[in-house]
Amino acid sequence: MPYATDLERGRRAGSASDYVEYLKLTQHFDVLQMISPQVEPQDVDNHLRHYFTTHAQMTLTDKFPFIFSRGTPQVMDCFEMIRDFRGLSDDDFRAGPHCYTIINTNSPRTLDIPMAQGLIDFARYGQMSIVTPFTLMGAMAPITVAGSITLSHAEALASIVLTQLAKPGAPVCYGTFTSNVDIKSGAPAFGTPAHFQASLAAGQLARHIGLPWRSAAGSASNLNDVQAANENQMGLWGCLMAGASVVIHAAGWIEGGLTVSLKSWSPTSKCSIWSQSCAPGRRLARTKSATTTPSPRLSRRGISSPPARPWTATTPNSISPSFTTTPTSARGQSGGASTPTSAPRRCGRALSGIFRRPPLMAHRSRRCRPSSTAAPPRAAPARELISPG
Repeated sequence: MPYATDLERGRRAGSASDYVEYLKLTQHFDVLQMISPQVEPQDVDNHLRHYFTTHAQMTLTDKFPFIFSRGTPQVMDCFEMIRDFRGLSDDDFRAGPHCYTIINTNSPRTLDIPMAQGLIDFARYGQMSIVTPFTLMGAMAPITVAGSITLSHAEALASIVLTQLAKPGAPVCYGTFTSNVDIKSGAPAFGTPAHFQASLAAGQLARHIGLPWRSAAGSASNLNDVQAANENQMGLWGCLMAGASVVIHAAGWIEGGLTVSLKSWSPTSKCSIWSQSCAPGRRLARTKSATTTPSPRLSRRGISSPPARPWTATTPNSISPSFTTTPTSARGQSGGASTPTSAPRRCGRALSGIFRRPPLMAHRSRRCRPSSTAAPPRAAPARELISPG
């Protein structure tokens, strides 16, 4: 994002200090497991900017770093910095993902040279590419949800094929960012019902091809107001209900991506919501008794209450087979996640199928059933969690 804003300093061009502040906030909150593109440090020269951002990520955080695909020379510089900082050989660095990038197609149906080169560079060095077509219904995509998702899926598959042509087996993540525009003004809109529906469809497509899925939230509001809260909440619910493996643009992303807002990091605002509902990769340590008191409502209908299942703290794999989020205790932070008691889940089909809920109309209400027939017993709902976002 080119701009940063807060209550004291107002809206301003992004700077190195803003980048560092945002980076420290990302490190502080355990609900966030990876570094995002964040804010652009415009006071650092272009030919030195990638050195600054990579050095800051290596020294100020231990989370999964992000690198821009802005040409092969800059990408190679960042790879060498990460390799040397971690004390790895060339073979060890290529053996597993140590950073990631975002690849956006130029919709409709165009993959430009910088993005195509970024896919090739990251694939050849075994690093993670998250392919994310940015399609807006009514602008560069068809006006319907089905049409825009079809376009996004085709562009993502074409880009994924390119990574496998460059290096078979290269790590890659399926991504979508599909919303709509305001038909009256043409301005992008986020957190709308169409955005929510597109997320649900994209999650199913990701599970169909067996890849982890990146989704996004965000807001088109110019301030941290009710509009921003509602749009972010709607976008995050789409990610949560559809089982997103990675969620980006959910922290401080306002003005349709033009500005990062530090005010939205207040513990009394959205971060408290994220820590409760959008940290599904870390199960809360909550143990219940194996037997529970029967529910009076179920007893009257002749149905016994199902025993509650104990919940243990686990940290599933985040976005790649060789990258596992570090537990809170290992990072020396306070926060509430106990030591994992089971092996981390792997990405791919296992990861994309973690969160599967029945459709909303799967269970008919009593009002819809014939009065002369008894209600069939209902199974206990499955308690599934999505992986970290």
